[in-house]
Amino acid sequence: MKTRAIPTIVLLFSLSAGCGTRSAYESLRYRQDIECQKLYGTEKDDCMRRSAPSYDEYQRRTREHQDDKR
Repeated sequence: MKTRAIPTIVLLFSLSAGCGTRSAYESLRYRQDIECQKLYGTEKDDCMRRSAPSYDEYQRRTREHQDDKR
């Protein structure tokens, strides 16, 4: 429970501090990477593969998805 609250707190702090969407996204992504680093072997590898893409890749995928809807 405590581990799940931290990303939420980081997001809320980032947004309330006036940080942009990119900063909030990168903060959550960084936290996810830290959690993956705590694992070992294939669990760590699987976690890193499931990790969120970079913000630029996320934006590119979002634009493609929106273009496909049109």
